[in-house]
Amino acid sequence: MMSFTDLCDYAHEIDVTIVWARMAGTYAAAVDAATRTVYLDNRLDQHPAELVSAFAHELGHLALGHVGPQDAKGEDRADEWAARRLISPVEYAAAERILGPNPFLLGVELGVTMRIVRAWQRVAASSPCVVSEPGVRLSSYSSRALPRVSGDEPDLLFDF
Repeated sequence: MMSFTDLCDYAHEIDVTIVWARMAGTYAAAVDAATRTVYLDNRLDQHPAELVSAFAHELGHLALGHVGPQDAKGEDRADEWAARRLISPVEYAAAERILGPNPFLLGVELGVTMRIVRAWQRVAASSPCVVSEPGVRLSSYSSRALPRVSGDEPDLLFDF
């Protein structure tokens, strides 16, 4: 749903500064709530899914009012915020219909990390049904409620 450019536009709208830097250790990104600055590792330009996922995650911390280091629950909430902006219910349902619920494969297809896919799956599992178009219900954003195009395709392309 949101591209890297969309995330940059959103950051600009809410007065967030974006700084590219070499992050310490294995960190891909970080946020300083006091200065409203998101730091992105300059190595992310080689990894688009990680870039957009990390950037949206850090913007999630700001949007949720997180200050300082977060516990696992805070990190999960930032991932879920990011997932809601990066994954379309319809695109997720279509991908899951073909690939099954495997987070790695779905991440490749949707252009996000497995962590963001898992966050989407948590959100979907706890959310009410949504209607994507008249007559087509996506139960908890799941593709299982999508009508078949023809009756001869398998439920899953891969057996996990």
